Amino acid sequence: MGIQLLKTMVYLLNEKGLDLNIDLNELVPISNYFKNVREKYNEFEGSMRGVDMQMLINQVPGGMLSNLETQLKGLGKEELMNKVVEEIYEVRKDLGYVPLVTPASQIIGAQALSNIVNDKYETLSLEIIDLVLGYYGKLPGDLDKNLLSKASENKKL
Repeated sequence: MGIQLLKTMVYLLNEKGLDLNIDLNELVPISNYFKNVREKYNEFEGSMRGVDMQMLINQVPGGMLSNLETQLKGLGKEELMNKVVEEIYEVRKDLGYVPLVTPASQIIGAQALSNIVNDKYETLSLEIIDLVLGYYGKLPGDLDKNLLSKASENKKL
């Protein structure tokens, strides 16, 4: 991916009259080399390549997407990826728009996955319960009252 980006940037800058003194033809062997390397490791690569608009629209970190994709692949449910990404936004909204940084991003991603694979909030992890109840700190916005009630009930069990 990096060499493709470099080639694109060099080309665009050259088109704008900014000569970087880089011959694009000299980059072809490097590009071919990494294309062959990439093919050898294809089974370990996810489908997330380049900029995914869902990352920008739903404010989802790229690493979080690749992690969720791996989990869905393990469940044999890769086709649910778009629904899980959309659900991340809904879970964040229910949690007062908590920022997607570690550990909250992993907790929210896992809950979004669970909400799509199962019924919404059918299963709550200990981490999501603790997040809802404020054990990770005060959340930035208003919590969904039903989620708060369910988390409180589950904590008592």
